[in-house]
Amino acid sequence: MRNLLEKEGVLSELINMIQSDTISKCCLVWMMAMLTMVSTGCIFQNGSDYVSGGTILDLRANTLIGTDEHLYVLTGKAVCLDWEGTTIWESQKLGGWGMVFLGDGFFAKTYDQSSKKGGVAFLNLNGEILWQEETRLISTIAIDASQNLLAAGTRDGVLWVFSKAGDVLWTYTNYVEIDQVVVALDSSCVIFTDYHRYLTCVREGEVVWSKTVKGIYEGGSNRIMACSPDSSYFVYRSEEGRSKMVASTLEGKEIWSVPLESELRSVAVTSDGTAIIAGCRGAVYKFTSAGILVWKIDVGADNQYIAITPEADYIAVGSASPFSHLILLSGEGEVLWKARSSDNIFAVGISPNGKYVVFSNRLGKLYIYSNPPETSETESSYYYTARIQ
Repeated sequence: MRNLLEKEGVLSELINMIQSDTISKCCLVWMMAMLTMVSTGCIFQNGSDYVSGGTILDLRANTLIGTDEHLYVLTGKAVCLDWEGTTIWESQKLGGWGMVFLGDGFFAKTYDQSSKKGGVAFLNLNGEILWQEETRLISTIAIDASQNLLAAGTRDGVLWVFSKAGDVLWTYTNYVEIDQVVVALDSSCVIFTDYHRYLTCVREGEVVWSKTVKGIYEGGSNRIMACSPDSSYFVYRSEEGRSKMVASTLEGKEIWSVPLESELRSVAVTSDGTAIIAGCRGAVYKFTSAGILVWKIDVGADNQYIAITPEADYIAVGSASPFSHLILLSGEGEVLWKARSSDNIFAVGISPNGKYVVFSNRLGKLYIYSNPPETSETESSYYYTARIQ
């Protein structure tokens, strides 16, 4: 078994995690049991090979935005890279985690460590801050934008809505921590979730509708809501009765719901709004906008992060587990390749043309791969399917 651990590079990882107290004793026992089964032949590989190579940078980021030419990273400041990993520009320090790309600029969170104050800023394509506003602390995923509305929800329960020019268009006081924010792309309203598990739609500072939804509060960095480009529907997670994904109009009328084998962990809608990609624990789904299942693939562990090309020809999935990894799927739901991460994945990105895939992890590493990978070799997988001997 020691030979297996050394070959796969797992032994050094386990030693580092034990010494740094980043792994619990319970988790360690589970991993050692799994690796024992691997070494004794009780478990066999699922057949998918991992790739090696790529570009690895020392950048810890929770937001990755890809264009065909550039990769934009938020890592305490905004950084523009080419896909070879060369830095083109860096903004001044922002301090926050969360950024939205609007084609002609970036709407980003800010945080000042010395004053413990949060806010938002708008940057141009050269990384220059055009305006900045203090709003108090903003939750991880409580920021979103359309071309006309830029919204941020604070931990003390205030929804701020700005114009691109930095004018405060309106605010709404919710009194309870705002968790996730979604702006309708037609700029007609802002939808948000909160700590008390309410799903609320606000238009020009007035509540359009509000209802409780079991399971809607995320409290982390997973986006479990998404709006269609034409604003005809939005989808969200629900645990009412069982795990499911619900589609609703912006007026709050349910259109359909579909059952899922486990809770929704990530979701993305294609650029034409005709398809929805959903990541769950151990599975990824593709549905039509009418809620019809196109395919389902049992893959990954906790599929918290999804990035897709405009028409979902390629789907990048960040799966977290004791050995996190990236999975690249085709539009037909086939596994094209996988890449390892030595710790929990924090963000996933992909270029619109599908030529590059990127992810970052908790250890502060950024991995960039070309698609298909330029160099690869067959490697043993850390993920296995049980077989009774």
